[in-house]
Amino acid sequence: MNTPCIHIVRHDTGIYGWKVAIGNEPIDADDGDSSITDCLIGAARGLPEEVKIVEIRYRGLHMGTFQKDDLFERAGETASSIVGMYGELVDSL
Repeated sequence: MNTPCIHIVRHDTGIYGWKVAIGNEPIDADDGDSSITDCLIGAARGLPEEVKIVEIRYRGLHMGTFQKDDLFERAGETASSIVGMYGELVDSL
């Protein structure tokens, strides 16, 4: 099985959307969440039970590979980490 990927987009301040795909096949999606944390929790709920790890892309950039269980237990911390990593990557361009 390919590693699932959560793609998070920022539509506007406080408006986010997410999509979960395995390979090129989308399996779940939602728009209108108010935070990255909400996106992570919503996306993790849609992952197949047997999935243990998931890749995360934010605004088109790869943010890393994470344990699925951590998305539920540490969604806020993971979201803060994603925002920090994204800022560092964009500032280095």
